[in-house]
Amino acid sequence: PLATEPIPPGGRVNARTPIHIVRRVREHVPSGERRKVARLGASYKADVDDSRESPSEKLVALFEEYDYETAVFDPMARGFKHGLCPNLEAAVEGADAVVLVVNHKIFKNINPAEIGPRMRRSLLFHARKFFDASVWSATVFTVVSHVRGRSRTKTLPPPRARQDAILPP
Repeated sequence: PLATEPIPPGGRVNARTPIHIVRRVREHVPSGERRKVARLGASYKADVDDSRESPSEKLVALFEEYDYETAVFDPMARGFKHGLCPNLEAAVEGADAVVLVVNHKIFKNINPAEIGPRMRRSLLFHARKFFDASVWSATVFTVVSHVRGRSRTKTLPPPRARQDAILPP
């Protein structure tokens, strides 16, 4: 008999999550010139400051592999190797997508109407049903969620001319 320990199912899911996130973002924001992804969260889990072994580390490498600029905002994380934005506004400025990586309670206070105008494209990807999709969709965000093996996208037509003027045809 082999004396190896199998990776628990939760470990496999955690290992695949960054790959899934990058794949889903690439479906909505193809790689190319000046693509930026703002990521919320750098710590290992919600409401802690420890960023060791965080999935965010792998996300940095994966996004860089596809030539995406990334900006990470996490008001709690300490010791994140790749640096953090000083505030949410700096992270989302000119971004094509916001990706919830860690569901810190403080992120519930984010007002999509305030960050949307700072972004080039309004896309929210969240995998934990953390944000109320109807609130974000009402403010011109396309909301992409992945829950229990099913991906869902909710899109409303952008009511502002800003969307058409900034995005290439």
